[in-house]
Amino acid sequence: MMSLRASSAFGRLAQRSRLGLILAGTAASASAPSSTPPSTPSETVTLWHSYSGAERAALERVVQRFEATKPGFRVALSAVPHEVLTPKLSAAMPRGHGPDLFIYAHDRIGGWAEGGLIQPLELFATETMLDAHLTPCVFALAYGESLYGLPLAYKALALFVRTDLVPDPPRTFEALLSAAKAATDPREGRYGFVYGNAELFTHTPLLFSLGGFIFEGRRINVVNEGVFRSFALAHRLAKVEKIVPDEPSFVTTSAMFSDGRTPMVMSGPWFRSEIPASTPYTVVPLPAFPGGRGSSGFSTCEGVLMNAKSRRRTRAWTFMKFLANDLRSAEVRLRVAGQPVTLRAAYDEALRSLPEREQAIIRGFRAAFEQSVPSPSDPSMAAAWMPMDGALYRVIHQAADPRTAAVEAQARIDQALRALK
Repeated sequence: MMSLRASSAFGRLAQRSRLGLILAGTAASASAPSSTPPSTPSETVTLWHSYSGAERAALERVVQRFEATKPGFRVALSAVPHEVLTPKLSAAMPRGHGPDLFIYAHDRIGGWAEGGLIQPLELFATETMLDAHLTPCVFALAYGESLYGLPLAYKALALFVRTDLVPDPPRTFEALLSAAKAATDPREGRYGFVYGNAELFTHTPLLFSLGGFIFEGRRINVVNEGVFRSFALAHRLAKVEKIVPDEPSFVTTSAMFSDGRTPMVMSGPWFRSEIPASTPYTVVPLPAFPGGRGSSGFSTCEGVLMNAKSRRRTRAWTFMKFLANDLRSAEVRLRVAGQPVTLRAAYDEALRSLPEREQAIIRGFRAAFEQSVPSPSDPSMAAAWMPMDGALYRVIHQAADPRTAAVEAQARIDQALRALK
């Protein structure tokens, strides 16, 4: 896996040889801290999530399976739209309100951990539990010296390919460019390759492939040759090769892929819910960009986290373990929702029972994840998104010099970080 030069949790923990070192001083068995209030059988554990469609249905089925094995134990689910979930959690948890548990991507852990809003899990988890998951997602759900969540699924950028339009998914940049050019006709609204090219998150495959980095140690530093090269390539794809449309929205992208106006899209597992079941497609890792190496850029690891103010920590932990580590849960989430789950056993047991087409898609996401970097959970990363989005826009649409755009972005990042101190 390509290493990110920074991520406070991932970088430090990845240098350690065993997961057990995260859990120095961990109890031999999963148990709650001595300060945990006792639970009564009638108490209900609450869980907030932002799932919809098949993912929501799978989670509801997991809860049904769990409650069937635990008479008297109830889990109350609340679906909260993703754009509302973050502010709702951030407002509720400091006041001692909010859910006992919630499902979220790892990249907000740093801020919540520093604010004391989420429960460290050292006295709950065991090394065996964590070894059952894909290692990078365990590291991603840690911050500083503590573990703050149990992994559920990963979401990495990959290449969606319509197999009726491109029968042989491209394995090299040259093959991707050739197929994209053949499918491009701007007059007809057809483009060969579609992705959010003016957004940092979906630009990171280019950036990391070409040797760029965002962090240097714990300091954000986007003024480096890999960033310049990746900016220049983004401009080339859009304005020289002309295979990428201007500012494609998520809705536009899904419509173009569904009706055949583009054969290739860079996106993640969330894109599947926007594609009709009848669309013939597969998923493969992104090829290396010219002069670089294979990278899927930033990925996210989704986990279940515990509210530090929960009064039902013992019972909440019982459901956390089932949701994350029980094969009965992972199997439902994989089969019903198509989630690329982190539990290793699911790939040995549940994956091979799926149709071959579905197996190929899940394997494609797995291969993409293996060449990705979990995005930083360091709170300072929040200062980088908008300045880098702006730099990409200026390079692509205003022909700004890549180096100048990166220097300007760095100045805006530094200014934002000073304002936070």
